[in-house]
Amino acid sequence: SAPFQILPDLALAARVVPEQFGVEEGTPAVFTLRVEDTGSNAPLEGAAARVAVLDAAANEVFPEAVVLPRLLPGGVWTGSANWPVAAPVGEYGVTLTVSKESSTLASAQAAFGVLPPAASLVGTLSLVPAGVLAGDPTEARLTVTNTGAGSLPAHGVAVEIVAGADAAYVPAVRARHAP
Repeated sequence: SAPFQILPDLALAARVVPEQFGVEEGTPAVFTLRVEDTGSNAPLEGAAARVAVLDAAANEVFPEAVVLPRLLPGGVWTGSANWPVAAPVGEYGVTLTVSKESSTLASAQAAFGVLPPAASLVGTLSLVPAGVLAGDPTEARLTVTNTGAGSLPAHGVAVEIVAGADAAYVPAVRARHAP
């Protein structure tokens, strides 16, 4: 018989999602954080999560660090980060980086915007056809309306599919702006 060694299988998945993709200026921007140990035989120990809000020029405007608890294989940690006063108006990104010592183990990012206080967005999303079987094509129709009193600068739109085996971030491929 030959000696063998079982190596640790540490694999992580990270996710960061803004509670609102359009945050009113001067109010808190809250982000939901999720870290999952997807490895088969090694717990995550001694790791930290770092959240950073970046402006359109990629300058960090808000950082927050969180010490992660021990996660067994298959374990999930969820938490939140809070940018207390989101400002100024503009497009932003948020990143979640999970690291141990100087190694990055997982990362995730999302986009959101800080809106003028007078703007208020509402929207609907519908599928045509509405009943779709796995593998069949469908068209997603998104309508976003500013019900506020003020104007709104051009604003990106994203649809995030969060259920099913193929959950993924899907950026909008076509948008029409109606005044």
